Amino acid sequence: MKRMKPAALLVCLLLTAALLAGCGSAPEKADSAGRYQKAADLLQSGQYAEAAQAFDALGHYPDATQYALYCRALASAEAGDWTRAAATMRTLGDFHDSPILAAYYAGRALEKAERYEEAVTAYAGLDQYADVAGRVAAMPGLIKARDYRAADALEKKGDLQAAMAAFSALDAYEDSASRASSIQGRLNETAYRSALALEDADDAVAAHTAYVALGNYKDCAERAEKLAPEAAYRSAFNAAEQGGYARAIALYESLGDYRDAAEKARLLKVFRVASGEGQPLARGVYAYRLGDACGFVDLNENRDLRPAWNEVGCAGAYG
Repeated sequence: MKRMKPAALLVCLLLTAALLAGCGSAPEKADSAGRYQKAADLLQSGQYAEAAQAFDALGHYPDATQYALYCRALASAEAGDWTRAAATMRTLGDFHDSPILAAYYAGRALEKAERYEEAVTAYAGLDQYADVAGRVAAMPGLIKARDYRAADALEKKGDLQAAMAAFSALDAYEDSASRASSIQGRLNETAYRSALALEDADDAVAAHTAYVALGNYKDCAERAEKLAPEAAYRSAFNAAEQGGYARAIALYESLGDYRDAAEKARLLKVFRVASGEGQPLARGVYAYRLGDACGFVDLNENRDLRPAWNEVGCAGAYG
């Protein structure tokens, strides 16, 4: 698929000029044919803007309007306004090689916008036209260069997670691998300092989670191992607060003789056997129904109390 050659286009124009010469009076014929030939010469010489004006001046003569639009599209393309060029060519339908040029210009517009994947699609079927094959072959490199610039911009903006992902996706392009590794190191150090701060703030659960996520970075593995029992102990308490009694019991039991984990597991089992569902009275304190009495377990002080219902004011809630 190739664009109509200048010679072929000129033949079409000359035929139209000949037709014009056969219409109207002799002076009119000569004038029309002369003006048409001048417009054709401007088109053939690449003076597209001037050619468009010349064809416009011919009014409603055959093909003059179409040629005027055609020339305007060529002028837009020459100026690098590929979007306008494609849009104008599309209005011409099947006029000469307008469909081919419309597709080509659309591809060039997408390239200019760095939408290379879409440009490849736009060029489909035009592989034999002009420089399309070379442009399509260059797309993979252009895509990587575009994505590299985007990754660089993300890093400069401070969006390190996104930058690292972008550089990693580029594999061995330029220095992408080393930049991804460098960013990962910065992210790890930031996360490590946050983990240290959490540990200093006595947030064992969050600190342990942070150290585990960092794997073998620095002394994270050792710190995670050291914090593991206390993190599990506190996670068990939190699980009970959220109604996850089975999980809380399992966590306490997994801790063996760590602190009072075994006693807390026992109390929660009493609570579950007695009721199965509890009414929280306070943080770490859970009421339950046991026969004709009301009881509650207190994980804060490891107590199992079973007073009369009215003594804790729960007769109305359970009666």
